[in-house]
Amino acid sequence: MSTMAQGLMDEFHQFKHLKLELRTKSGRLLAPPDSCPENVVIAWTLTTPTVWRNSESHFVAPPSERINALSHAASLGYRVAVKFNPMVPHAGWVGEFEEIVEAMVRSSPASCVDHWSMGILRLSPALNEIVEELRARAIGVFSPKKMIKDGKYLTYPEELRLNMYRRIHQIVSAHEGWSSLPFYVSLE
Repeated sequence: MSTMAQGLMDEFHQFKHLKLELRTKSGRLLAPPDSCPENVVIAWTLTTPTVWRNSESHFVAPPSERINALSHAASLGYRVAVKFNPMVPHAGWVGEFEEIVEAMVRSSPASCVDHWSMGILRLSPALNEIVEELRARAIGVFSPKKMIKDGKYLTYPEELRLNMYRRIHQIVSAHEGWSSLPFYVSLE
């Protein structure tokens, strides 16, 4: 955990009416906390192995390492959260998300989880140019050609987004305790 994050966590206990969420894509295991205020949540972003391999593998830990770090943090008493983001439709995405959710549920009981969320890929025009370059080099799984303009961002059509959200919600909610956890859709 960074010095800044630790400092925020140490001070946040005095703001009981607020919640601090520290997000990470790290696979590093956290040290036991001196104290962990109940209003501090450490959240891990998870995506499918295919998306990780094709877009994040040079920068962040693989999903399995993040799940391990999340489980370890929960076992130390940290409140944790799960962010299924970015969700990208690709061949086999449902099966990959089922495997990710199954691994996460096995390693972290719902009683340790503060909340979970999900969000579809959205691209600013500048990011779209980078994705197009990756596609030209045959690296990416993203499908900007399937994306539509929604305000100033590119995203997937509403029907596809809603179907993905419903499916992920079904997958997660099928597990004991998870259906009663707070959840939200981000970046909509």
